[in-house]
Amino acid sequence: MSTTILFSILLLGVLLHSHIGQAQERAIRPPTNVANFIGGNSGKVINFKKYRYDSDSNKYIRLGTTEQCPDNMRFFAVHGNATAGQCDCDYYQCSRPSIYDPAMKKCHFAWTQGPCDNGKWYAFDAQLKPICEDRTPCPLETKIITAETVSLTFWFKDPKDGKCYENGSTGHCENEDETLLIAPGEPIPECRSTTFCVPLGRPEPQLCFPGNRRTHLGLCN
Repeated sequence: MSTTILFSILLLGVLLHSHIGQAQERAIRPPTNVANFIGGNSGKVINFKKYRYDSDSNKYIRLGTTEQCPDNMRFFAVHGNATAGQCDCDYYQCSRPSIYDPAMKKCHFAWTQGPCDNGKWYAFDAQLKPICEDRTPCPLETKIITAETVSLTFWFKDPKDGKCYENGSTGHCENEDETLLIAPGEPIPECRSTTFCVPLGRPEPQLCFPGNRRTHLGLCN
């Protein structure tokens, strides 16, 4: 084999290896500008471990972010779908429970007026279904609750007895070491000595929680 032919083969191998390496790099490189991915027509390869397609906005949005979602919502990966994402109630935060409002397509903090008429608030019934109910006898919450100002101190009406209690208080608890606390998947405060709450550590798939969007869409049966 001549030196010229051997050199040509080696050069072709180097170029081919470089092309494959660049292709792999493009495949794993996350998008840097979400706006460039509207409709997915950028010609770049989407990293679906970090970005998912949102049919509501026709955009690729970074998982775990809140900027592209309505109030009190976060962008999650749709469970069982490798490319889709969806805004849903921000139930991963150690915070006051929230309830999805299909008319306004946003989430309201539970036991606030939300989409309800004056004198009523958006709450859970005994089956953990969203309901607009009479706020009486609970005190009126005058301050506006936002994601920045929300706390675990709030009033709620227990559907079991129709009475008003403050979360974190001893309320109707009989044991002196128990207080009314919420828990994951159990938004109505119950008498507990401890509770378990995990802040958002990494973007998780959209799960089924009482009052959230996925539950409303009937995907939790």
